[in-house]
Amino acid sequence: MGKPLDVLLTTHTYYVLPFYLGGPVNLGVARMAECAKILEAHTVIGTHDEAKHASGIVSKLANVTYTQHPQKALAALGFTGTFVRPELGTAVSIQKRP
Repeated sequence: MGKPLDVLLTTHTYYVLPFYLGGPVNLGVARMAECAKILEAHTVIGTHDEAKHASGIVSKLANVTYTQHPQKALAALGFTGTFVRPELGTAVSIQKRP
């Protein structure tokens, strides 16, 4: 493959609309980890992952899941590197498990 990616900006939120509104929008933390592994990202920065307070029709039809501890899910899915949560102002180093 090519050169490893330094930084991957993506979301860990799972957000799917009904098919007639476009279907999948964000596919969650598992896809985040998959993308990070494929691209060999050293750092993953979660974007737009804070809980939204929407009240329109789209928010009522959407299937949304916010991952409470995405760093644990990333580690379990095999990601190693740094995970940054700007909305919390935190960065966590994820190491390979022995």
